[in-house]
Amino acid sequence: MSLNVAKVLAGLGVIFGIFGYIPHVGWFFGLIGVILFLIGIYNISNILKNSKIFKYFLISIVFGFVSIVIFAIVIFAGMMNMLSEHVVVPFGQTMSYNYETTDYDFEEVHFEMPLSSMTSNFIISFITFAGLMIVAVIYKIKAYRLLSKYLSLNIFDMAASFYKWGAILVVVMIGIVLILIGDILAAVGFFSIPENLN
Repeated sequence: MSLNVAKVLAGLGVIFGIFGYIPHVGWFFGLIGVILFLIGIYNISNILKNSKIFKYFLISIVFGFVSIVIFAIVIFAGMMNMLSEHVVVPFGQTMSYNYETTDYDFEEVHFEMPLSSMTSNFIISFITFAGLMIVAVIYKIKAYRLLSKYLSLNIFDMAASFYKWGAILVVVMIGIVLILIGDILAAVGFFSIPENLN
């Protein structure tokens, strides 16, 4: 694959990734974006004869995906715990839960998980999510720094800086804006790669 095609695929991958923030349908754009991006960046990495570029991006995507899955599971489990406070069972049937049970009659079982257990599970899950996301961001930054170095395009270095500060400030919402700016800079950077490298 030529560099011209590879850079377009990578750039389109980043753009589709931006559309991935759209609710409900974002996952579809995100999936297409990841596929296009990996194909493009794999070929760019081969053309530059540096496998670390593709390796770092792949690690970033994998860790980011796993962290999102963990986050979704935590949210889903929390919602299920809230909705399952009352469970209706058939007459005469027994239930075995590791919960404290109260208000038992023939049709309804009321149970609740101890607050300390719920809190500890959430904390452990959040720490795992945050740790994986930090690893993902670190490798993403390293990959863009390498691209900036090998292609002599400062825009990739700027994108890496926006990703770094975006990750740091994500808790105050402005971080999301910075990450979005990083995505835009990265997309522009890929389309700005010259067809002939010296």
